[in-house]
Amino acid sequence: MIKLTEFKNKLYQIVKPNRFIVAVYPPSSVDVPNDIEFLSYMAQAAKIPEKSLGEIEIKYHGMSLKLPGDYTHEDLSITFLNHYGWEPRLFFENWIEQIQLVNSENTRLDGIDVIDDATITIYQVGDNEMALAFYTFFNIFPKNISAIELDMNSSDQVEIFTVDFAYSHWKQGK
Repeated sequence: MIKLTEFKNKLYQIVKPNRFIVAVYPPSSVDVPNDIEFLSYMAQAAKIPEKSLGEIEIKYHGMSLKLPGDYTHEDLSITFLNHYGWEPRLFFENWIEQIQLVNSENTRLDGIDVIDDATITIYQVGDNEMALAFYTFFNIFPKNISAIELDMNSSDQVEIFTVDFAYSHWKQGK
């Protein structure tokens, strides 16, 4: 039988979901503000995406053999607090604008240039601020910026918006 003290010692090692840091590294082809680090402070929530492995089913004499198929993943979704200067929101709007130049007859940056060296890393940190694990998402770009709700009854809330990112793959580390 497990003793209460053993259980408490194991329970102490549980990871808290509110201890994380988001680091955004846009591609070098995109204009960025001098202090890109401010986005780390504005990240309110992040969701480490689901990763799934498809399956291939082969029928043989009425029986099925299931084999592993290709893996798929969800988009990365990060919720940011907005700021009086609107720097977080404008940063992502400008990134999308530089990918698809709206006011210039459908011209756009080359597809590889807009994702080539772009990454986002989410660090899960412990109570001592040391990284317990991290996820780095490669060849990333914003594909959707959510609406910002303006409401006269929201005087005791902060303004937030969510950015959904597409990416090629991710790597987990410790």
